[in-house]
Amino acid sequence: MVWPENMETVGLFLSLESQWMMSNGLSGCFPVGLSYPALETAMRLMEIPDKPEMFKRIRVMELAALDVFDKKLKEVKNGR
Repeated sequence: MVWPENMETVGLFLSLESQWMMSNGLSGCFPVGLSYPALETAMRLMEIPDKPEMFKRIRVMELAALDVFDKKLKEVKNGR
C-alpha cells in the first residue's frame, strides 16, 4: 500500500501499539521504548522502502510518546 509519507509513519507507529518494552520499578510498570526487532519486522512486512529514514521518524514519535507516558505517570503519582 502506498500512503502519503506522514500517514505511512503514523500507520507504522500504530501497528506497534503492542510492542512497547516495559519495566517494573518502584513506581510500577511503565514503557521504556519500542521493540526495535518488532519495528524492523513491521517495516519489512509493510514493504517500507527507506527503512533508515522511517526508523528516524518512528524514533521521534517514540520519544514524544515516552514524554507523554512520563507526564501521565507523574500525574498519577501526584494524585491528579
